[in-house]
Amino acid sequence: MRYTPFSTRRAGCRAVLLALFILLSAAAPAHAAALPDALVPIGVTAGIRLPTDGVTVSGLTGVETAAGSVYPARDAGLMAGDRLLEANGRPVRSAEELQKAVSGGDALTLTIRRGDETKEIRVTPAKGREGYRIGVWVRDSMLGIGTLTYYNPKDGGFGALGHGITDDAGGERLLSISGGSIVPSYVTDVRPGKSGEPGELHGRFEPSKVLGTVDKNTEGGIFGRMSASPAAQNAVPCLPAGEVRTGDAQILACVDGETARTYHIRILKLYPDDENLRNLLIEVTDAALLAKTGGIVQGMSGSPILQDGKLVGAVTHVLVNDPTRGYGIFIENMLDAAG
Repeated sequence: MRYTPFSTRRAGCRAVLLALFILLSAAAPAHAAALPDALVPIGVTAGIRLPTDGVTVSGLTGVETAAGSVYPARDAGLMAGDRLLEANGRPVRSAEELQKAVSGGDALTLTIRRGDETKEIRVTPAKGREGYRIGVWVRDSMLGIGTLTYYNPKDGGFGALGHGITDDAGGERLLSISGGSIVPSYVTDVRPGKSGEPGELHGRFEPSKVLGTVDKNTEGGIFGRMSASPAAQNAVPCLPAGEVRTGDAQILACVDGETARTYHIRILKLYPDDENLRNLLIEVTDAALLAKTGGIVQGMSGSPILQDGKLVGAVTHVLVNDPTRGYGIFIENMLDAAG
């Protein structure tokens, strides 16, 4: 089975069959915790599987009946992004449970959450060619490919992506998850980026072999636990944000197969107080990477950034009109997001 990345104009992940997440990060967390002695920079891709916390409306559609197309959900007031909590007072935890509630054809009272508001919507299913439907596309899980940033050999913690995954096309709401897992992946090919059209990694992954669990989805990345690092790199010190400088640096990225390689970049500018966690403006200078991908592509989000042999941060965004450039997050901010 083939999957593409989860992401947005960011460099990292896109859910299969779902719109790109255009992610906007919240304010940068305060630097409260001391940096760990050393972390293993990873740089390999992984399949990321996230069961969502409930059922979310991802789109509205018509129901084809004998009398023509009707739109029960739309006309009742349902909107993309609504989270379905109950149907006639019974919890809705999966797409299958929603379909079971709809299948009898009786009018339903749906309890939904829209933003911070909980409300009830009355909708009557319509009989279409395949039985009763209300005309919604819903999701109860997500699958995609992203890049693992670091592994902590002391406690088994890992971080990936360098940004959060959202549950709406506007990228304003973090996806509420109920756990998750990461599995090995293999990059099969790359669609290179060009001005106005970000490229992306394509790959496959093996869902039967679990590398670790996902516990958190935050503005600074996704985090969890693994039993061992999936990469052969040695642990390196972390560089505090205040010691990062402009100039030559490297990224670890996997753009072919399942092995991360080192590529040269330059750190052009530093934005230590950026509220969207875009702390580093970087430029790809490596001829081999430019020839392969055109620069930064979706799926590379989370690729570790190193300077002077120390872990600086992770790639997070690609500039749409110049794929040779993008943004990154300080490792200090990423670790603060991990808690």
